[in-house]
Amino acid sequence: MKQNEISENQSKLSVFIILLIGFVDYLGIGLVYPIFAVLLFDNHHPIVPFDSSPEYRGAILGILLALTPISQFFCSPILGAFSDIKGRKIALISGISTGCLGYLLAIAGICLNSLGLLFLYRILVGASDATAAVAQATLVDISTEKNKAKRFAYLNSSFGFGFTVGPFLGGIIADPSIVSWFSYSTPIIAAGLMSFINLLLVVWKFPETKKNIKEVKFDLIEGIHNIGRVFFMKHLRWLFFGGFAFSFGWAFFNEFVPVLLRERFGFTLSNIGEYYAFTGGCYALGALVATRFIHKFPPEKIVIVSLLATAGCMIVFGIINHSYYIWWIIPFMMLWLALAYPTATTIVSNQASSESQGEVLGVYQSVGAAAMGLSPLFVGSAIGAYPTLTAWGGALCLVLASLGFWKSLSQSSSQSSSHRSNVG
Repeated sequence: MKQNEISENQSKLSVFIILLIGFVDYLGIGLVYPIFAVLLFDNHHPIVPFDSSPEYRGAILGILLALTPISQFFCSPILGAFSDIKGRKIALISGISTGCLGYLLAIAGICLNSLGLLFLYRILVGASDATAAVAQATLVDISTEKNKAKRFAYLNSSFGFGFTVGPFLGGIIADPSIVSWFSYSTPIIAAGLMSFINLLLVVWKFPETKKNIKEVKFDLIEGIHNIGRVFFMKHLRWLFFGGFAFSFGWAFFNEFVPVLLRERFGFTLSNIGEYYAFTGGCYALGALVATRFIHKFPPEKIVIVSLLATAGCMIVFGIINHSYYIWWIIPFMMLWLALAYPTATTIVSNQASSESQGEVLGVYQSVGAAAMGLSPLFVGSAIGAYPTLTAWGGALCLVLASLGFWKSLSQSSSQSSSHRSNVG
């Protein structure tokens, strides 16, 4: 009895640490939005030449923002596969340590006015954010089929809280008019300290959750070949297509909705900040609400309905002509989104064996990161000309995502029916 109690306590502590890792990861992602935009367009800061054009400054900003998801694209499946072979704990330690080093380079980059160090910081933080795949695999290790989707929902809630706190924290503690010693580097120091605390918790308090760790050397080249095989597995193709369309559509909408808000509703910079804070808070609360009943329905049905409902809310954004209605639409859209994300991850996890959870979830994270990195590269100019495209295009992508998950569900049902017929 006592051993069971210890195991239960360890499980709860592990879940808490995983949620804290998710919170800090997404806090770090959102933290830089106000900092980099102001830093690079500050004509009195020597990080770029004083006579640089707005186009050049905007290009540098775009590169800085894109480097993290691109790095995450390459690193998520590799770190996930590494965790399957060597264990979750060492994978988390490796990823978080990389992030801590990245934050140190960012502080040095700002103090030394070095864009090169900032570029390297974004690459290392993207590699560190690949721990999301390991965190998800860890939740699978310590969860049952009954509570897995619920714990994924809690993890998504921690992402939402982190993304809500990040931009505000970045904007406030970088402002020397509030406290004289605040600067552009202060938020990064704060995020680095929180990441270091995560590292200490994992090193000292986090138990290894992966059973049957293989006593073999991790081969990076072989790992990359294995990842390639996962990408083309028949039973996962439609799931990966659905995940890509989902992430692409949400990035399409979420990254460019300020253009629509500004052009159609006259939102100022502070209004847009309030919008993101409200959406982040609603998403986090929506994820908590979702945990109440997410396990009561099949995840395949939840994700399809949720994606279509989120798409419907986006379409309303493209139709309404008064900003008043936006604040009523957002809570519903975020609730549906908070249902879609964890159930989509649960479906992918259910399709993977216990020995390949990290690898498959890593590839799924990689697919999402690729979508988020590619979205701004392909649709930016079009949305500049047609702001309402952010709503219609995002909705179309989510409809395609729902078709991908539906096709995967149909394929699984057909395979199950065929198996039963063969057995009979």
